[in-house]
Amino acid sequence: MKGELSNQNEHSAANCSKRENQYDLLRILCMAAVVFIHAVTSQKNQLQQFVLTLSGCAVPVFFMLSGAFTLGNKKILKNLKKYYLNKFYKIVLPTLIFSFLYILWEVFLKVRKEGFSCAGNFFFLLLEKWIATGIPGNGYHLWFMSVIIFFYAVAPLLVALKNYYKNIYIYIYITLYIVAFGQFYIFEISSPYYIRWIFYLPVIMTGDLVKEINKEHSNRFLFFTVLVFSIVLLTVEYLLKLELLQNSKNQFIYFLIHDGTRTNIVVDPETLQIFNLLFSVCIFYLFSNLQIKKNLLKLAEMSFYVYLIHYVLEGIVLALMMKANIKFNLGFHLDSFFGFFVRAILVLLLSCLGAFLILNIKNAFRKSFTEK
Repeated sequence: MKGELSNQNEHSAANCSKRENQYDLLRILCMAAVVFIHAVTSQKNQLQQFVLTLSGCAVPVFFMLSGAFTLGNKKILKNLKKYYLNKFYKIVLPTLIFSFLYILWEVFLKVRKEGFSCAGNFFFLLLEKWIATGIPGNGYHLWFMSVIIFFYAVAPLLVALKNYYKNIYIYIYITLYIVAFGQFYIFEISSPYYIRWIFYLPVIMTGDLVKEINKEHSNRFLFFTVLVFSIVLLTVEYLLKLELLQNSKNQFIYFLIHDGTRTNIVVDPETLQIFNLLFSVCIFYLFSNLQIKKNLLKLAEMSFYVYLIHYVLEGIVLALMMKANIKFNLGFHLDSFFGFFVRAILVLLLSCLGAFLILNIKNAFRKSFTEK
């Protein structure tokens, strides 16, 4: 048994040495960005709005990371049973467990207010909502996991198309983007979660495309061009959002002068998503070019569990800070940048601690099971 464990450790060390650590760093930073996004309490605060705009790339980048390391892996076609079991234990099972815990947490909060008499009906109501929307109780952030799970379900088909029917794969990629933008910008259809994942597929597939382009066409000029372009995109999106907020409207108008005539162009918050998507692609490309020697695997593994647990900690930390502010007369506003920053850091630290404990418990169970 010791010999087997030793071989496993050596194999793990060899895999770590081959890891592209820049993607682990990107995953860690995006996880921190998600925590900061959910800590924002006032979009009218200019500093909070800047953090929100900068961190907005986190979710698209997570999608692209999933695509880059799944669609680029032809080996999954050799053993589909192993692939699906791996995704079930690593992704689906933890998502189901934490979804159920979020439902129980909301039931607990309801019982505290109204007593045990409402617990049963409220529990089944939340269960129905989870089945219908993919959102368990107040765990709204877990919509992301439903998209990822659906993607992993069809990923082998996409890998097969990419490797054996390249033209069809490209046509599907282009068609999905057209359909997604049409649904989002033109028809403004609110689709159910079990269909919505299709509209995120092109973003996921973009991660694999950018990773391949970087391997074949990586140079300093392109890197700095993308860097400058990303700064421009971030600045434009931020300034447009500030104008939108200052006007206190859901949409605003700016003027385009052409041939002496003035054309009114209406811009709404949804339109700015295109800036966010382009900025996200740029960030993914820039990190793809980095060379990171430091092994960040353990922190990267923690990021998944930080994501799962951080949302409930946001509410707990916010409630405790409100009570502390009143009880000790601390005199700071929770909507201020200071209040926002302190809360985000506290949630991030507590989430990391929680993720660390979960991983250790998970590894202990795995070790005891292996020894048996």
